[in-house]
Amino acid sequence: MAGYFKRFYTFDGVETGLPPREITKIVKCIKYYAWLEFESIEACGQAKDWFFETHLKEINKLLIMPFDMNSGYTL
Repeated sequence: MAGYFKRFYTFDGVETGLPPREITKIVKCIKYYAWLEFESIEACGQAKDWFFETHLKEINKLLIMPFDMNSGYTL
């Protein structure tokens, strides 16, 4: 399963119990996320290798700063 999303709200600077505030000012970059689910950690490694072998050059042309990669389990 795969999905993509863009942040529209943040909890930065918001008091406990209040709703998140809308992100209205973008300074140089927008943060996008890709959400991918795999059946095994081996499949994740294979997909990562394929993705970067196929698309790394194009991605680096678009980015103004290095990207973050995170991995974990769904809750």
